[in-house]
Amino acid sequence: MRAGVTGALDLGTSTVGGALVASSAGAITDSGNVSVTGASSFTTTAGNAAITLNSAGNALTGAVTLAANGTGAVTLVNNTATNQEAVNAMATTA
Repeated sequence: MRAGVTGALDLGTSTVGGALVASSAGAITDSGNVSVTGASSFTTTAGNAAITLNSAGNALTGAVTLAANGTGAVTLVNNTATNQEAVNAMATTA
């Protein structure tokens, strides 16, 4: 599944069977649990936007790539063992 927006992207409760690619010119957040069975990629492309995926029930089972723009911070809460493919951020919290 691909999701790309020109502003902030809020991921609600969702289940993706396969890969997820999320890209946003604004911040990427979650307002519900996000479950992905394949690889997950989260990228912000402007404005030092952060990636904050902090719902306690998140389950990202494949490789995870996190790329925040500029000085954007990254926060990831994952209910399963995390396979970090790549992280590009000025500050990280796991």
